This record gives sequence, structure tokens and C-alpha cells, in this order.
Amino acid sequence: NDNIYIWNKSGALLGQFSIDLPSDIDPYQTSLLFSADEKSLMLSAPSEIVVIDIASGQVIKTLRAGRIINGMAIHPAEDLLAVSYGAFVEIYMLSTRQLLTTLTVSSQYDGYGGGVAFSSDGMLLFTPWSYPESNQIWRTSDWTPISFQYPLDLSMPESLNADTFIIN
Repeated sequence: NDNIYIWNKSGALLGQFSIDLPSDIDPYQTSLLFSADEKSLMLSAPSEIVVIDIASGQVIKTLRAGRIINGMAIHPAEDLLAVSYGAFVEIYMLSTRQLLTTLTVSSQYDGYGGGVAFSSDGMLLFTPWSYPESNQIWRTSDWTPISFQYPLDLSMPESLNADTFIIN
């Protein structure tokens, strides 16, 4: 069994539970992510996301990903999970486990995945990649990339400033 501890911002322990994690999860290479409603916790395994109900400590669902997972992000207002791996980002509807779309971040650098982060208002998705020229910003309304040049053009609209993103 593996123990999971949850603290609040003040450092007070809110809860602890044990769970039988899949054998391929390395606790030193696992991403943890709370759902937007803070009722479930997601852990990344090499090729899957394990969703745990915080109240019971039980695995409630598993999402299969295409390859080794590099990063995850939850949309702040919707039931969406973005998962980055290789040259791609997959967008899932958490409640149904449905893969909604796959974004190709870099066809040139397959295998060098990066992070993923939604803007605080959920209108944009940022995919910082290992190679700066592969970094992209996507509109979440239609999953189209917004063009920008690297290094970042500081004359961009105010809606695309550094404070817009929370990078995990």
C-alpha cells in the first residue's frame, strides 16, 4: 500500500489514506492533480491516469494515455483534463473518459514532451515544450493554436500575459 496525505494551505493535515497503486507507478515520477471540484485526485502512471475519490480513497476510474505522461492540467471550469506526452496533448472529458481531441504540439520533436497549463479563465491552453520553438498557445473553444514567435512577442494582447497562466 502507498500512503497519500492531503494538507491545506496552512499546513494542517486534512486527510490520509492508503491505496493499492498500480505496480508501474513510480512515486518519484508521478504527477498529482486535484479535480476542479476538489473531490478527486489524479495520479499519472507511465501510460494511464488513475482517478481516486478523496473521500473513500478508492480508484474510481482509469484513463489510458498514448505513451509516457509528461504533464497534466485540469480546466478550471469544465470537466476537462489535458495530458501531454511525446509530441501530443490529449484532451479528455473526465466524467465520460472520452478522448475529445488530440493536439499535435510538435511533429519535429516526438518523444520530447513538456508540460501543459490552462489559463485561469480556461480560455487558453499553454503547452511549454522541451524545444522553445515548439511552445504553443491554444484556444480552448476550438483547439486551434494562436501564432506567436519565440521569444515571446511582448506586444501581444494583454489577455496573453504571463499572469494568465498557472504552470504546474
